[in-house]
Amino acid sequence: QVMGNDAAIGFAASQGNFQLNVFLPVSAYNFQLSARLLADVMDSFRVHCVEGIVPDTERMAYNLHNSLMLVTCLTPKIGYEAAAEGAKNGKIAGAKTAKNIKIASSLTKKPKMLSKAANASELS
Repeated sequence: QVMGNDAAIGFAASQGNFQLNVFLPVSAYNFQLSARLLADVMDSFRVHCVEGIVPDTERMAYNLHNSLMLVTCLTPKIGYEAAAEGAKNGKIAGAKTAKNIKIASSLTKKPKMLSKAANASELS
């Protein structure tokens, strides 16, 4: 319904001449109907889907600290190319964290910078 209303509004807007648009009431009605429908959908979504959701903080912490994407925080220290290569090599080697990527990748060409960047305090 909302998509149909959008099409009707677009068509009505294209039919006006010289700022005299006789289709303006159609546009206003369809916009108001769409706004009401979307507001009702959001309220229904809140009631039936969102209320009662409890975050699984343990799982969130696990996913945060064991994501291969943590290698992106190494980018300012070692550069994009080296970080991308490290992520690729770490994925191939089965590394799950940035610390494991340091071991599994060819980033050991810059060990001083990498070991500094891979400290847990800088990754958190």
